[in-house]
Parts: sequence; structure tokens; C-alpha cells
Amino acid sequence: MTTKAISVSNTDREFELQIRKLIDSKYQRPPKPDNPIWRLVQDDLPIEDCRALYFQFLNSLSVFNRVLIARILQAAPTPEARTAVLPVIDVEFGPPLDNAHPRIFEEFLVALGTPAEDVTPDPDLDNGPCREEVAALRSMSWCELLARILVGETQGPVVFPVISEALSRNYGLTKKEIFYFTLHAAHDKKDTEILIRLIVEQARTETDRRAVIETINRSFDEGRYTIHACQLEPEPRYSYTAQFRAKA
Repeated sequence: MTTKAISVSNTDREFELQIRKLIDSKYQRPPKPDNPIWRLVQDDLPIEDCRALYFQFLNSLSVFNRVLIARILQAAPTPEARTAVLPVIDVEFGPPLDNAHPRIFEEFLVALGTPAEDVTPDPDLDNGPCREEVAALRSMSWCELLARILVGETQGPVVFPVISEALSRNYGLTKKEIFYFTLHAAHDKKDTEILIRLIVEQARTETDRRAVIETINRSFDEGRYTIHACQLEPEPRYSYTAQFRAKA
């Protein structure tokens, strides 16, 4: 089987627009009928199924904080590049401590009914349930790492508002208990703009730009992004292409 060659735009503006259109296209995919996030939004997901769904993401989110962020800081080619990405990273751990993202996700799991003593990620990165993801992240280049974290950050503005509303409506969760989603819905608008700008600035060769597009495509089609990255509402509330047009 032959692999279709990925076409990469030449100018910085064209490349930026290509990234934004690609991201938007992922959130325009029709959801599968058995997609649990779609069922949640349609008020058709029992709380025990929701609890099991988000509990399985605990280790993957831990890898995000324990491996991906560390690799980004390690792989940054210059002090200036490392400094530029810090605003995306430092908020993951507060301040204040009560706003540290791992902590508020764990509080969300407890609010769904997960026993507090069970809300502990597997400490073994190399042999645990996310070992393949860990190995992949450790092998990525700087530009690939930026593309990979960008995919995760895109969820907040597009789908977390409708998800947070469904969690509140279906299970009676309070604003504090769904804070993980509302926080990302707002803050990740800023983070995604920082990351897109950095990717365009840092990916200077055609090889790097192809790697960025390939990483975005592959990441959206794996793990939790396969169920979050789809069209959950008739019209998306946020468009990355529209942000580009607005600042043109």
C-alpha cells in the first residue's frame, strides 16, 4: 500500500492557515452513535459509564504532565524557545495549588463517584498502561512535540463548553466540580494561539512542517482525541480558522 504524500504550504501564513483548517476539520467529523461523549451530550450516558470513561484517561493525562511537558522543556532548541512555551506549561501546576490541572481532574473524578483512594495514576511510566505513548513522546522532535501538545490544547475552546454543560445538566455537578473543563475552555484559547505561532516560527524546513502535519493527524486519530474531536453541536462555538481571519 502506498502512503499518500502530505502537501505542505510554503509561506508562513499559508502554513498557519493549513494547521488551523486541519484542526477545524477534525472537530467537524460526525460522531459515531456509540461515542460516549456524543451520548453524554445527548443526555444518554449513565453516570457509571461516564465515571469509567474519564477514569481511563487518568494515566494518559498523567503522562501529559510527567512526560510531554518535560520533553518539551528538554527538547527546546534555545532558551528563547523554552521561555516562549512556558506560559502554556506553567499553568498546568497552578498557582494556586488548587488550580493545578492534575488536582482538579482528580477532584472531578471523585465528584463522579470514584473513590478518592483509587484516583492515583500508575507510577510506572515505562511498563504501565501508557508505555507506548511514553515511548512515542520520548522519540519526538521539538516541532513534533509542539504539534502534539497543540492537539490536546485545542479541545478546550471547541468541545469543553458543551461537555461541561452536559456534565452539570445530567449529573448535577457544581461549577467547582466541572472546573477542569471550564478552565480549559477559557484558558486554552490563549495556549493554542501561542503554540500555533511557535510552530510556524520553529518549523522552518519542509521536513519539519510535514512532521507537524503528520503529528497533528496522527494524534487526533488516537486515544481520547478520537471521541472528543468530532462535531458535538450543530455549529462549533469556536473556530481556529475564524481566529486567523479575525486577525488578518
